Amino acid sequence: MNKILITIGLLSGLSCQPDGTRVDLPEKAQWDHLVDNIQDMREWMKQDADNGIIDSAYAEFYLEYLNEAEDITIELYKSK
Repeated sequence: MNKILITIGLLSGLSCQPDGTRVDLPEKAQWDHLVDNIQDMREWMKQDADNGIIDSAYAEFYLEYLNEAEDITIELYKSK
């Protein structure tokens, strides 16, 4: 769980080119990027559960938190 939260934080806060230079995105693009990352992680978790890489009970637990993270992100964006 902590690894997922750390990953979300890192991916949402950093936008870098392959050479490591930072690219500043407009604020809306950063929010969109964050939501896209959460959706990607949710899809990966579903695939891992379907392929037996992770126990389905753990996958469901992580999916609940990813869904909550996406909902909170959208609400925070709307409240700005």
